[in-house]
Amino acid sequence: MDSKQYYSISEVEKIVNIPQSKLRFWEKNIDKLSPKRSKGSTRKYSAEDIDIIKQIMHLINDCHLSLEGVNQQLNNNSDEVSGTTKTINRLKKIRNTLNDILFELKDKETFTKEFTIPESEDNI
Repeated sequence: MDSKQYYSISEVEKIVNIPQSKLRFWEKNIDKLSPKRSKGSTRKYSAEDIDIIKQIMHLINDCHLSLEGVNQQLNNNSDEVSGTTKTINRLKKIRNTLNDILFELKDKETFTKEFTIPESEDNI
C-alpha cells in the first residue's frame, strides 16, 4: 500500500481483493467500519479503515464469526484482533516467500538433473 491519506472504494477493492458490494454491506453492518465521505458522498477510506477491513476478513474467514460476532470482537478486543491480524498477514507473506523459494529450488533441481552428465564407467 502506498502512503496516500485516503483511498477510493475501487482502490480498496483492489488492495483487499473484496468486491465493492461486500465493502458497502460491511459498512452498513459493522460498527467500526465507517469511512469518511467527501462532499459528493464518495467514500474515502483511510489506512485505519483498510486495517479494520483486514481484521473483518480474518474474523469472518479464519475465525468463522458471524457479523454479530465480528462486531463484538472489534468492539471488545480491537487491539488484540489487530495484533493477531497483523501477525497472520506477516506469516502469510513469509509462507508465500518460502513457496517462491521452493519453486525456484525445484526448478533449479530439474534444470540441474536434465543437463548434468551422469557419472558412469562409459564416460571415463
